[in-house]
Amino acid sequence: MIRALFFDLDGTLLTSDKRIDPATGEALRQCRQNGIKVMVATGRSPLLAPALGLTAGEEELLADGGVFYNGGCIIGAGQKRYSTMSARVARECCALFASYPEVNFSVQMVGDVHSFRHRIDGPAFAIWGVDRAAVLPLDAVRLDAVVKIMVFSPQSALAGLYAELGQRLDGEANIYQTCNADFHAVEVVASNVNKKLAVERVAGLYGIGGDELAVFGDGGNDVDMLRGFRHSVAMGNADPEVKAVARFVTRSNDAGGIPHALSNILGLL
Repeated sequence: MIRALFFDLDGTLLTSDKRIDPATGEALRQCRQNGIKVMVATGRSPLLAPALGLTAGEEELLADGGVFYNGGCIIGAGQKRYSTMSARVARECCALFASYPEVNFSVQMVGDVHSFRHRIDGPAFAIWGVDRAAVLPLDAVRLDAVVKIMVFSPQSALAGLYAELGQRLDGEANIYQTCNADFHAVEVVASNVNKKLAVERVAGLYGIGGDELAVFGDGGNDVDMLRGFRHSVAMGNADPEVKAVARFVTRSNDAGGIPHALSNILGLL
């Protein structure tokens, strides 16, 4: 029996315009009414409500907690825990990223404190969900409190930086590359952090076993999670290599993939 659901956000639970469509929202409500916990498994910070402009009802749908920063933070059963990278890895990342003048990068820390290399304004800043007054200058970052570092650029796929980062860190961190039509990023977390391990930790807080949960995703940072659980569902918009590791494939995020999977694949509705 499935007792918990974990959803990646961008490209999975969210449509291309970053919304939870009504049919998906209703499906999640029915699952919660049936006693199934609904949680996220995302690379985003826990600041989802301001970042996505969630309604009160949508916030309630996701109130059970989940996995954030690709596993660098877990929330569940009234607890919130962070996993930080080593100060050396954080220092190496910041030094390397600073050598690429065309890119910006964010440093995300315990307490959901953020720092940015370059100032971001307007709607581009609003999507982080961060209060401007709470942003730290880069030279004030505590390297021993870093949960995730993300370098991002709409102009470049960052392939060269991604390769160089892998050589420098040599297994000391988990590195994910994300590319879509208008945004490219490389994300770094600690070597003992990924979505699969974090999902297990959150489920454990509720006494839920691996065969009692289902996971949904579409991207490279979802592969460990999709490969690691019996009930795993890739979105129809996922890349072929992501679909290949999942047990099931549903429709795309813009074609009702979540309610279709909950009803017709997992039989929960």
